[in-house]
Amino acid sequence: MYLPESRYRELMSMYKRLDGEYYAETGEELEKNRQYFDAVVATALEHDDEIRERLGL
Repeated sequence: MYLPESRYRELMSMYKRLDGEYYAETGEELEKNRQYFDAVVATALEHDDEIRERLGL
């Protein structure tokens, strides 16, 4: 998936914040590909109305 550099930085900043919270709660690191990206994509799929709006549909 291609993302503009600024969007990629936002995504990674969020990952780092959530990884810190996850570690504080569980004592384990948040797996970026297996857990974080899966959660991001699942959330997008659950909110397709917002994606449609952004695309002007």
